[in-house]
Amino acid sequence: AEIDFTEEDLPEGLAAALAPRLAALEAEIAACLDDGRRGERLRDGFSVAVLGPPNAGKSSIINYLYGSDAAIVAAVPGTTRGVLEVDLDLGGWPVTLADTAGLRALGEAADPGQAEVEREGMRRARRRAGTADLRLVVLPADATAAALADPECAPLLDRDALLAWNRVDLVPGVRLPAHPAGGAALAISALTGAGMARLAAALEARAAAALGGQARAPA
Repeated sequence: AEIDFTEEDLPEGLAAALAPRLAALEAEIAACLDDGRRGERLRDGFSVAVLGPPNAGKSSIINYLYGSDAAIVAAVPGTTRGVLEVDLDLGGWPVTLADTAGLRALGEAADPGQAEVEREGMRRARRRAGTADLRLVVLPADATAAALADPECAPLLDRDALLAWNRVDLVPGVRLPAHPAGGAALAISALTGAGMARLAAALEARAAAALGGQARAPA
C-alpha cells in the first residue's frame, strides 16, 4: 500500500506496525510445516506390526480387535505367509494392524519348498517390524521361559515394543514375567477377551501420542 498508493492518506509507519504480526504469522506457518510429519502420519494411520512365534495368537488378536475373521486362524504353524493388514478406528485415531508370519527357526527336516516360502514370510515380517510405528510382540503365556529365550523373537523386545502375553486362560493365577527391557507388558486372552480392552487402550494411547493428540481415559 505504501508503494502503490503513495498519494493516499495512509497511517505513518504502516510497515513497522505490521512487522511483528508478519513475524508471528511466519513462525506459525513454520511450526505447521515442522510438525514431525503428523499430518501425513494422520492420513496414513499409526502402523502396528504384530509379531511373535507361530501359534502365539497373533491372528486371533487381530480378529478380536477387528471384530471379524480377517486373518486365518489354524493350529498348523506357518498359516500366515505374507503380511495381512486391517484398519481400525481406536478412539478416533486411524490404526493399521499388520498380521505377520510366525518367527521360528526352521530345522533341516522341514520340507524345502515349504521352508523357503516360510522363510520369505519371516523376512517380510522382520522388514515390517523395522518400518512400523509400534511392534506388538505376542508371546504364549503357557511357555514363558521358552518364549523369552527364543532367538527369533527376543531381539524384537526393546523398551519401545509392547509385549502381550496371550493365552492367559491356560495358566490362571500364574505370575507372568515383566517386559525384559522394562517396557509395557499386558496379560491377555484373545479367546476369552480378558485384557483385550486394556490392549486396545494401550494401542490407542500409543497412536494418540504419535499422531499428536491425547487418548481418552480407558473405561
